[in-house]
Amino acid sequence: MQKVFKFINFLFLFFAIIQFNSSSVFAQPISDVPAQEITPLLDNKAEVSQENVKFTKWENDKSSYFQIQSPIGTELTESVDGKLKQDDSDKEVIIYELPPAPQMEHGGIEYEIILKNKPSVNSISLQISKGNLVFYYQNAPSDDEKKHGDFMPDNVIGSYAVYHATKVGNEYKNGKAFHIYRPKAIDSNGKEVWCSYNEDLNETSVLIITCPQDFIDEAQYPVVIDPTFGDTDGGASSDCAFATTGTKATLSEAGDVSAVSISYSSVPTTSKWTGAIWNDSSGPASKAVQGDQQNFQSSISSCSSATYLTSNVSPTVNLSSGNYWIGGTKNDTTFDVCACKDDSTPVDSYELESQLTVPDPFGSGVLKSGRRYSVYVTYTASGGSPDSYSGRGVGRGIGRGILR
Repeated sequence: MQKVFKFINFLFLFFAIIQFNSSSVFAQPISDVPAQEITPLLDNKAEVSQENVKFTKWENDKSSYFQIQSPIGTELTESVDGKLKQDDSDKEVIIYELPPAPQMEHGGIEYEIILKNKPSVNSISLQISKGNLVFYYQNAPSDDEKKHGDFMPDNVIGSYAVYHATKVGNEYKNGKAFHIYRPKAIDSNGKEVWCSYNEDLNETSVLIITCPQDFIDEAQYPVVIDPTFGDTDGGASSDCAFATTGTKATLSEAGDVSAVSISYSSVPTTSKWTGAIWNDSSGPASKAVQGDQQNFQSSISSCSSATYLTSNVSPTVNLSSGNYWIGGTKNDTTFDVCACKDDSTPVDSYELESQLTVPDPFGSGVLKSGRRYSVYVTYTASGGSPDSYSGRGVGRGIGRGILR
C-alpha cells in the first residue's frame, strides 16, 4: 500500500512539473525576436537594417535611392505582428509596411519615433544619404493660388516630393519616386499636432522633424511622431488649369513617340483630352505630335489615386533629340492637373484661356513657373526599346497656380 501511495505521489509531482513547464513555455506572451540582418519590405523597395532604412523605387535602377540612418542603432527586433523595432532608454523606433491607399497607391512605410519622456529639444534629426534623387519641399499654396482653385492636402503642405534627378518615362513615368508626408505628433491622451520639416534637405542631407514647443511641454508621454513614406507615381496636389497644359522636357535621343499621358482629377466623363507635343524654338512653337482623343473617368475625385490618362499616337512619330513642350488639350473649360511644386529650379510655363483644340503653334499666354506636372511621353528610342520622357511645366489655359 505504501508503494502504491509513493507511486501516486510520484505521478502527481510528475504532472505538476509538466504543467508548470507547459505554462512557463507556452502561456507566456511571445517576445520580440532578432530580425534578419536586412529585412525587405514594400515589394523589396525598402530594406531595413540595424543601421538604416533604404528606399529604391525602380527594380533595375538600384543606384537611385535614399536611406535614413537610424537615430538609435540598437539591435533590430521583429514583433509577432511583423513590426520592426529598435529601443533605447529615451526613445523607440517602430517600422512597418502600409497597404496601398489614397496618396500611396503602391503602399508605404510608417516610421514611428516614440519619445518615452519629454526631450530636451523639440526636434529630431535624421541623417539622409541619397543617389540620383532630388527632394522638392512643398510650400503651401499662396492666397492667389487658392483663389484660382489650386489645392494641396494638409499632409502635403510642408512635405517632400522625391523625384529622380534626370530620368523619366515608362517605369519612371514623370520621375516621381516617393512622397515623404508631413508628420504628426500624438501623445498618450490622443492629442495630436502637425510637426514640420526643414526646407534644405537637398543641401544638408538631414531631415529635421520639429514639433511645437508648447505641445512638447504639455504632452502626456509617450509621444508618437509618425513620418510616412508613400510609394506613389503622381503629383500630390492639384493645379486648376484651362484647356491646354503641359511640361517642358528634353528628349536626350531620337525616338518614335507612341503616347502622351497625364494625371488629373475631378473631370466629368463628357470631357475629352488630346495629348500633344510642340517643338521648342526661338520662334513659334509648332506642333510636332498629336495623339488621339480620350474620355476622362469621372470616378477620379482627387490626385491621391495617381491615375493617368493616355492619348495614343498612331502611327508613331519620330522626333530628333532636343527640347519640346509636352502636354495636351481638354475640350472644355477647367480641369485639375496633378502636380508637385518645384520651386528650387523653376521653369517657365504658360496658360491661355479658350484654347479648346490643340493649337499650332503653341502661342503664348500667362507666364507661370515652379510646378512639376504629372505628364510624360512614351517612345521607342531609335534602334532601341520603349522609353519615355517628361519634364517641367508649361501650360496654356487661364487657370492659375505655379506650374512646372
